Amino acid sequence: MLNNQIKASKNNQRAEYMKMLAIGLVFTIASSPAAAQSLRATGESIFNTIYSLVGVIGGICVLAAGINWKLGGIVGQDPKKYFLNACFGTGLAFGTVGIVQAIKTMVSSGGGIAGV
Repeated sequence: MLNNQIKASKNNQRAEYMKMLAIGLVFTIASSPAAAQSLRATGESIFNTIYSLVGVIGGICVLAAGINWKLGGIVGQDPKKYFLNACFGTGLAFGTVGIVQAIKTMVSSGGGIAGV
């Protein structure tokens, strides 16, 4: 009983700490345009890294599935299915990333009313 109360107390403290951290970050960004621009550049860099990883991992999967198909299915029973699944999965990942990029571009306007 006491152990559960201690755990609940620690979880509440963590939640309060995260709230205060988020509020501090908002105030920092609101008071410093340079920090906001830096945060935006960091977000774009992370997004570009994720996009690159999707391409590399997808390419490796498609290449491995294609080699498996060419060698007669040494890895599994149906190499054509594996190859098509790898192509479909890579296309789906790129499509998802593209949709997120389009939404991000639409939402992150210059901040003025010119685009309205």
